[in-house]
Amino acid sequence: MCTLHSRYRKLMRVFLACIATFALATPTANAAGGVALWDGVARSIRGQHVERVEVDGHQFDLKPIGTDGSGKRRIVQTETSWTVIGSFHKRIKGKNHVVYYELSGGVGKAPRGIMTAIKYRGIRLNPGVIFAGKVLGAVIPGVDSNDVLNAVQGYQDWRVGSWEAAAQKVVDEMAAQVGKMVDAGVPFPR
Repeated sequence: MCTLHSRYRKLMRVFLACIATFALATPTANAAGGVALWDGVARSIRGQHVERVEVDGHQFDLKPIGTDGSGKRRIVQTETSWTVIGSFHKRIKGKNHVVYYELSGGVGKAPRGIMTAIKYRGIRLNPGVIFAGKVLGAVIPGVDSNDVLNAVQGYQDWRVGSWEAAAQKVVDEMAAQVGKMVDAGVPFPR
């Protein structure tokens, strides 16, 4: 009975420490004032970096179309087909998640957009949260700093919710707009 009580107390301390760390380290995100999906993608195609593109209650930062994580443009266009490889960010507190995509199409083919990978990052990589986790781990007996960091990340994931379907809508809109642009004979911006 004693070990059950001590386990419960340890879990409660970790939970309270995580909530306190998260509340102090990150204010609540404000989703107001986002850019419409169609407009954000159109501006991205024109070579602009667009912040706060709003899709289904989630916000994304779009890089100029076809720009990968290194900043290089990855657009291949031939007489009969085109391929665009790039990435954009899902806005969250801490380090943003990164969505990698590939768009393709061609003469007589419908444009297609797929998410090729997602790099999940988040608040766990925030230096303030790491420091707070180490301090709480050192101050509270029986609490490991990794327990604190994992709980804070889990809380953020729960608050952000499932956003991957919204990211696919961004990729689909990119493919549709690039397909219309190429079909109209408009070249990719340099």
